[in-house]
Amino acid sequence: MSNMNKLKVLFIIQPDTKRIWAAVAEKLDSGREFRATLGLLCVAAMIKDFKDVECQLIDCSASDFGYPELHEAIKNYNPDLVCMSALTFSILDVRKSAQVAKEACPNTKVCLGGVHINLFPEETLKLKEVDYIVHGEGEIPFKELVCALKDGDTESIKSIQGVGSKVGSETILNDPGEIIREMDSFPIPAYDLLDLSKYSHVLSQGRRSMSIQTSRGCPYACTFCDIRKTAFRFKSPEKVVEEITYLMKTGNTDFFIVDDTISVHKNRLNDICKLIIKKGIKITFKISARVDNLDSESLKLLKEAGCNRINFGVESGSQRLLDYLEKDVTLEQIKETFRLTREAGIPTCAYLIIGIPTETVSEMKKSVKFVADIRAVYFNISICTPYPKTALTDNMIADNLLPHNYWQSFAEDPQENFQVQFWNNTFEDNELRGLQQNLMKSFYKRPTYLFRELCKIRSGSELLRKAKVGLRILR
Repeated sequence: MSNMNKLKVLFIIQPDTKRIWAAVAEKLDSGREFRATLGLLCVAAMIKDFKDVECQLIDCSASDFGYPELHEAIKNYNPDLVCMSALTFSILDVRKSAQVAKEACPNTKVCLGGVHINLFPEETLKLKEVDYIVHGEGEIPFKELVCALKDGDTESIKSIQGVGSKVGSETILNDPGEIIREMDSFPIPAYDLLDLSKYSHVLSQGRRSMSIQTSRGCPYACTFCDIRKTAFRFKSPEKVVEEITYLMKTGNTDFFIVDDTISVHKNRLNDICKLIIKKGIKITFKISARVDNLDSESLKLLKEAGCNRINFGVESGSQRLLDYLEKDVTLEQIKETFRLTREAGIPTCAYLIIGIPTETVSEMKKSVKFVADIRAVYFNISICTPYPKTALTDNMIADNLLPHNYWQSFAEDPQENFQVQFWNNTFEDNELRGLQQNLMKSFYKRPTYLFRELCKIRSGSELLRKAKVGLRILR
């Protein structure tokens, strides 16, 4: 260790230069606002107050850092441990950043966690530039790893649940630890490691915006999702409001709640809203929910508490295709929930999927018309993609729609020439991309939609942000 025997830990949010194309519209995907990486902040909070540990965080995108700037920053800080979180879509940049860390400081150790590592722990650990991985619920394993490193007890690392490590050429991968159901036991994420003024959302109306998480997991069975049928665990309403209050003191009054489905426990959601209202907290926030577990009471409370958008996974305007995806909802439920949400005065965003196996162009157009008919305010389209370790991938392999699991070879050796493929038997990938763009344009170019959105604009900065997104869509 360096710096008066303190263990120096550097958290890095990698540059975004080698992102694998996702299935969402490329023009939207390429223009994201800066969002904090909550997974890193959650594990950082477990160790940042240790007296014999020093922490820093570099957000390359928010700081406009490329790899040369990152190299220089790592060299200047000279960390003992570099930590990053990876999605499969960002693993190329994460791997490159790990290589840069090794070049800048050959003795530094690299630890990776995140969704990609949960899917491919063994494959990631075998990468040359990786020394440790944390998989499963990361807070406790990461804390134990850091404690072992700062105490010089590298032998104990071999037995820490949820941690993978290397001894020479040998890899040691322990099973993930138990799921922590009491999320209140975790500290508030380490937001103090960030310059919070750099984070925003296109719909935040010019105010600071920050992502927060109140729950993890999803008990539902959607086949395209890698967290289907996972244990739902959550923070109490009191803990959620404590975190919101903390962030308000730093100037944040707009929040994006990143929970996959916050409405799983409707009573908890209602209690969060009631507590916000009772305490007189003046904020706005956005959530994602299913159409089958919100009612008029919940929507009224959400509106009063400050909810200004609900994202719904509509997926399709065809009941046949909804059933194929195992959504377990009906078109009538979708219509009714959008009606109730509109009556409550909360704008909606509908997410569609096109290119579902056996889907026709006629059905795609029908889905877009369905979204217009239910009067969704915002709209996005993804292309049906068999992602790693999902039931959709397994089903498509079983139906001979997918010849092999090509994600496996990518995980073993991520290379920049990798291309996401849709494996649709009816349409070529470029045809689906074209349909995606044209269907998006058909929704957003409607005169009634454009007029309604122009009437909502309250500031020049809001006009600029919305114009940038609109131009990306309509070009």
